[in-house]
Amino acid sequence: MTDETAPSSNPFRAFIRHPLLSAAAVFLLSFALCTILLFYEANRLKSLRQYNALTEMLAIKARLEGLMTSNSMMLSGLHTNVMLEPNMEAGKFEMLAKGLMGHSTQMKGLSWIPVVSGTLKLDSGQGRSQGHPALDLEVFESAINRAIDSRRLVIAGPDLHEDKLCLYMLLPVYQVDVLLGMVVGVVDHSAMLSRAGVDSPNLPEDVALRWLADDGSPAQVFFGDASSFSRSSVQLNIELPNARWLAAVDVDKSNWASAGFRLAMAAAFGLFVSSLFALAAYVVAKSYARREQAVQSANYRANYDALTGLINRNFFSNQLQQAINSHTRLKRKFSLMFIDLDFFKQVNDTWGHRAGDELLQELASRLMGFVRKSDVVARLAGDEFVVLMHDAESATQVDLLANRILGYLNQPYDIAGQKLSVSCSIGIAVFPDDGQTAEAILSHSDTAMYAAKRAGRNRVTFFNDAMRDEAQYQLLMHNEILNGIEHNEFDVFYQPIMHIDSGDVTKCEALIRWRHPEKGFIPPNEFIGVAENTGAIRSIGRWVLERVCKDYKQWQLAGLDISVSINRSVSEFYPAGSHREWEELVSSHGIDPEKIIFEITESLFMDGNESPVDELKQMRSNGFRFAIDDFGTGYSAINYLRNYPVDFIKIDRSFVMDILDNTQDRTLVEVIIKMGKALGIGVIAEGVENVEQLEALNVFNCDYIQGFYLAKPMPMQEFIQFCEAYRRGELELSPA
Repeated sequence: MTDETAPSSNPFRAFIRHPLLSAAAVFLLSFALCTILLFYEANRLKSLRQYNALTEMLAIKARLEGLMTSNSMMLSGLHTNVMLEPNMEAGKFEMLAKGLMGHSTQMKGLSWIPVVSGTLKLDSGQGRSQGHPALDLEVFESAINRAIDSRRLVIAGPDLHEDKLCLYMLLPVYQVDVLLGMVVGVVDHSAMLSRAGVDSPNLPEDVALRWLADDGSPAQVFFGDASSFSRSSVQLNIELPNARWLAAVDVDKSNWASAGFRLAMAAAFGLFVSSLFALAAYVVAKSYARREQAVQSANYRANYDALTGLINRNFFSNQLQQAINSHTRLKRKFSLMFIDLDFFKQVNDTWGHRAGDELLQELASRLMGFVRKSDVVARLAGDEFVVLMHDAESATQVDLLANRILGYLNQPYDIAGQKLSVSCSIGIAVFPDDGQTAEAILSHSDTAMYAAKRAGRNRVTFFNDAMRDEAQYQLLMHNEILNGIEHNEFDVFYQPIMHIDSGDVTKCEALIRWRHPEKGFIPPNEFIGVAENTGAIRSIGRWVLERVCKDYKQWQLAGLDISVSINRSVSEFYPAGSHREWEELVSSHGIDPEKIIFEITESLFMDGNESPVDELKQMRSNGFRFAIDDFGTGYSAINYLRNYPVDFIKIDRSFVMDILDNTQDRTLVEVIIKMGKALGIGVIAEGVENVEQLEALNVFNCDYIQGFYLAKPMPMQEFIQFCEAYRRGELELSPA
């Protein structure tokens, strides 16, 4: 790892190394803060204007409502007198009207319009008017009709009267249900608004008034500019007798020049301050970057190998100690490979030290490109390299990886235009089995490497004999598995799954069985784990899927319509795209993908790799279904049940086994079933062995059961016979 490829993890130092970037960041930050303050100031000024406008408008509202109420009460007094004396003499009416109008400077006239022959007529001889000419009944016909129909006071106008805008207050006079006539009051609209303070110098000029219809929708604007009714304006309802006005003040139009000037000046000041801060940041960063560069250069020389760019012995010692601390806390294992070139001295002697250096650089590049990102590669000295492999639990996996590394490093090197072939010796020690300290584990891996050299070089040697024996056993088992597949030593048994509500067998699980010609029956738990470690599980998985597809055709001929569950290991989803081979195999046999249910474990969702999950989603979109096997024994996170493609969950048999006697297990089973119901996921209980367990699961509304109570796993032909007999009702279920 070079200086460029191993930057400091501190993000602040990335800015320090680039003064222009630091200056730009400070400028943007300062300007952003200034912008926020500007917006805050603009909103504050606007809020202040809105508050001032609202305060004034509330005062106007109170005055307008009071004035209109006073005028309406005046008209109500006239209404009462006329109702008692409809044929009041003209002189008496004049005196009464003058007395009433004397209490208000806005009421300019009062009239009494009687009903004659079913029609309102002011000139009938009985009509009376004081202070204004006769009301134009045709112009105000609509308002008159509304007043008569509602029997309430109606306000009409404003209308032009004697070069002044006036409001007309219409109040019908009834005796019981007989309309006697209409009393009319004329209010000086302009004088009333002036007295209410609408033209107050404390208010902005953009004040407007409009009517509101009965349903609250806006109507005619009768004062001010209609544009004042904008979204940013301060608006207030004015409640009148049997009517409503809407008042508005557009604060954005007012004081804009002064507010805009203040904001412009503030923005210019913000730019100036931001520029000063940016300049200061550039100067400071430039000075700091020089010191930081010197420190980084010294640190790099202390921790990295100048030739290969890998970490050196000093830095690796720290990494090794950290690995020991973390793996001790987590009770996990890691492996340490000690790699040494065979006959490297002869390379230097024959080809020269420059060629030797190029060889070491190429070897380091190959190692870095081969191992995982989480692993640590270091050059200790000369041609000695180490690889620290985190979380290496299986000796078989370590052995296979080491041999692949050995083969990769042994490929010819192109050095100075010449093909150069060299071999390596690899020694492996495992923590904590081969040592609990950094010195011990490094020393023992070195010892194992020299043992490999003594044994003939170009090989992998474990420090621990027991682990070497385990690796050899698993490799032997790996070869026997592949040989067993080739010679048809495996078979597939099927265990039925019953739907509890209907009692029908609608599913089954495919279970592999191995009858070794020499060792006899080998349980799956003795070879499945080995197959997962060595990679043979992919061959097993393909064979099982192909066998199930062939058996499924036999079920169809027998008239069975059953879905089949097939177990899938996490490692079978690698390499990416493996699912396409499964889809093609199922399709080639003409089987509906919905009849295939792949059983997976919870660990598939928890390893942080999205590739298998993406493949699951793709397969599910094509019709395949998925079940989580042994649910409850792993992580069991509700989150991935909610977000990932799962159709069924299978409750592990260990919980079902004690469901009758263990309160904790019974509660856990009930919770899992309720969780599945809530998420729309089917629930299958494994390991059901008696009717009491079945009845308990039925109480919890479990969907399916699987276990010896129903039937043990059986070969294909026996399974067909079982299904046919079960369908005919010839089988009596009983505890196993």
